[in-house]
Amino acid sequence: MSRIRQADGLTQSRPARKEKMVRVLTSFGKPQTVRLFTLKILIQHKGTGRYLTEDGLWMDEDEGAKDFPNASRAVDFCREHQLKDVQITLRFDTGLPDIALPVG
Repeated sequence: MSRIRQADGLTQSRPARKEKMVRVLTSFGKPQTVRLFTLKILIQHKGTGRYLTEDGLWMDEDEGAKDFPNASRAVDFCREHQLKDVQITLRFDTGLPDIALPVG
């Protein structure tokens, strides 16, 4: 577990992430090392901010939330189960802000 200091001065425990690096050739033919990232595709309730789990329950944290292979499958799931007031949340492991996609 790593400790992360937040802007408000509080610390939060989070499992340590392994950096994934890969060597690629650029368009100029020069090798370059780039960092790979992972993306979680989650269903989040707009009103509560909770995440859908594999068991169909809602939880506060995204750990253990149902992670879809792509946004299209997440949207299909919402429609098939007639979920209301939800959005698809794209969460990157790079610290970038989440991207929220409304489901309508």
